[in-house]
Amino acid sequence: MVNDKRKIKELSLNNIPMSEDSYEKVIEGIDVVVGTISRLLFPLRIFSYGFDKAQDFLLTKLPEKLKGVSTENLVSPDAKIVIPAINALILTNEETDTKLREMYANLIACCMNKERKDYAHPSFVFILQNMAPEEAVIMEYFKERSSIPIVDINLSGPWGIRTMLEFVTDLNYLPEFSDIFYRLPKHLTNLIRLGLLNVRYDRLFKDEVSYSKLCSFFDVQLKEDESFVYKKVLLSDKNRN
Repeated sequence: MVNDKRKIKELSLNNIPMSEDSYEKVIEGIDVVVGTISRLLFPLRIFSYGFDKAQDFLLTKLPEKLKGVSTENLVSPDAKIVIPAINALILTNEETDTKLREMYANLIACCMNKERKDYAHPSFVFILQNMAPEEAVIMEYFKERSSIPIVDINLSGPWGIRTMLEFVTDLNYLPEFSDIFYRLPKHLTNLIRLGLLNVRYDRLFKDEVSYSKLCSFFDVQLKEDESFVYKKVLLSDKNRN
């Protein structure tokens, strides 16, 4: 529970000078939110073997994500969603899986917000359980861009025409994805399988430069039957709410 005035000033008040009474009101307000969240989650403890391990993380993250939600709109979460989410959360790595852990916290916070709880669904836990930590980082990138150009290459050989390399994207050129360069096609394929991303062949980028830059990545001279395939990958409607 937050009770350090200096920490409140640093984290929540952006160093704006305040009176002693104002600090007390802020602390009291945070204590009420944390207390309410703790009370609403506590009945789930007997059903979740991961509750104790996840409690500190949740009581830190959930007040941030439910900031601005009145205590009257904080509700008991759906156990069918939150219990599996908590049990999956404790299997993540605190240091390397930060984006994925944020997604679990977002889902649990959504379940506790009276005005948004209907957007949550038990299948969302399955989706998060089937995402690699790196895919959570990719989804964060898509939330900023919403869509990106994609190029595949079809090459000929003894086997005929076959797609030899697919899902070459802008991500290949970004330093934050350099370590997972060869795993990007697998990650994008999985995100499409989970329904988080969609592939379009008909709604391409009008800017030809977007695709020609990616074609130059291959550094090959195409034969007569060989070709580049232009596509567009975009966020699915699951991510709109």
